[in-house]
Amino acid sequence: MQFSFSTRVRQLKCLQLLALATIFALSACGDEVPALLPSLQPQPETEGLLGDECNTDEDCMAELRCNALSWQCKPPAPLPNLPSALSSVDEVDLGRHEVGPEGSEFLSVEVPEDALSLTLIADSPGAYYLWIDRVEDPAGKLPVNYDSDHSPVKSLGGSGAAVVQIPTSLRAKVNPGRYRFTVKSMSPIQTHLYALIKRGPKKNTGILNINCFLVGLPGLSANNAATHPEFQASLERVKLIYAQAGIIFGKVSYIDILGDDAAEFTVINSVSGVKSELNRMFQLSAKAPSRALNLFFVQEIQYAMDKFTILGIAGGAPGAGSLHGTEASGVAVTVANFSRSAENNGHVIAHEGGHYLGLKHVSESHGQEHDQIADTAECWGGRDGDQDGFVMPKECKGFGASNLMFWKTWPKSPVQLSPTQSYVMRRNPLVH
Repeated sequence: MQFSFSTRVRQLKCLQLLALATIFALSACGDEVPALLPSLQPQPETEGLLGDECNTDEDCMAELRCNALSWQCKPPAPLPNLPSALSSVDEVDLGRHEVGPEGSEFLSVEVPEDALSLTLIADSPGAYYLWIDRVEDPAGKLPVNYDSDHSPVKSLGGSGAAVVQIPTSLRAKVNPGRYRFTVKSMSPIQTHLYALIKRGPKKNTGILNINCFLVGLPGLSANNAATHPEFQASLERVKLIYAQAGIIFGKVSYIDILGDDAAEFTVINSVSGVKSELNRMFQLSAKAPSRALNLFFVQEIQYAMDKFTILGIAGGAPGAGSLHGTEASGVAVTVANFSRSAENNGHVIAHEGGHYLGLKHVSESHGQEHDQIADTAECWGGRDGDQDGFVMPKECKGFGASNLMFWKTWPKSPVQLSPTQSYVMRRNPLVH
């Protein structure tokens, strides 16, 4: 996991609430409406016009569709155009190094003129806690400073792996030249260090390939996943959300996890700490098709301390990019709720995938912490009207509750991504 202890606790609290069942109560009146005199007969209402609220396409006029992001009648939205030129990723192996509480030696990597992003990864399976401590850019500035609350790029430590991505906002962009960085850990360990340099033309669209790992799921396998109605409906929801960012799906691969691995990981019982089941499952991505987002679908993800089920959890914010096989190389999603709500399941996948591609929560559950992106709305603790310690979606309408990366989902909510969030996602090394 790619979170500091305090951040991990907040993330798990977020996911605890996300995992609560959402119950919809529908009421209907069975009484007949008495016939009215002709002069008192109600006039037919004009419904389904542009901008009207809707639940399905049938609620809209023939030329309009119910937009499942805004839940309003709108013209059909075209998918983003395919990018005219694709990017590439240079994977720079910086070797193994001794790190500890005092920090590693300064390591360096040369960033070329056409670089779009720089991702630094410290891979140390089984390590208790490590982090990218400082990153110095070619001008001598520190876009990453683990000890500073004002660091332009937040470095979140983790067990087994640590990752930073530049950019994750507009506060720090990648520049050509030599970058230097150091890594620290709680105790002396050997760490394998990598740099991923995404290169290519600047563009507003991108392609995201997907690896779907199916971990011992009854009735769902690589043989039928491509035609499984609920499963595909959830992926279609993700496609719709990511299209806002100019990202379209490329190749979707389906991979069965069988045998002892399926038996061990189909129910995840530990999500943090040294050699947690979650982290070890993500290492199964080592032989997966490269440069694709690894989605691990399991029966259940439990958090033993509070005995609740987590719907989804990312290996990091950001994750390990296109480097497979690390303890931060994936997103885990439970299929326990798939038959109930493709809308919510797709939202969970898109939200956790957003973390993996570099996005933080626009507002944390207590309303005291927010992302570093200027064009996302913030919901502060003062909007906690019922004083329960959480800023809930109904309390944050107009203040970020409709953003994909709000800390909690809510049914039939508009789903938005800001221009800068979209920019960050497209700069991730996974997006072609």
